[in-house]
Amino acid sequence: AYKMARDQGIDWQSLYDVNMGGAARSGSLERTIPPAILGNYRGNLFSVANCAKDLGYYVEAARAQGADTTIASALRDYFAKASQELGGETMLSELLKPTT
Repeated sequence: AYKMARDQGIDWQSLYDVNMGGAARSGSLERTIPPAILGNYRGNLFSVANCAKDLGYYVEAARAQGADTTIASALRDYFAKASQELGGETMLSELLKPTT
């Protein structure tokens, strides 16, 4: 959401303030976004490789129970691709870093 917000010219601080007042509030949001607003994209030190791995575990368990894994599988694939393209040691929060 924050990458899309940047592309649309939405101020991250304003979006964060709205998020913190509602159901989107979370520890991950609190660890990741305030440092990113200040230009530090290593605020959440969890690698994309670990994210893909953990989502893979979830997909396996969900499939074993007959649950729909469409969204989880798409997320797992996204983070697996990021791991391959950027390196598995890339931190999740570094995906917010502007590419230009």
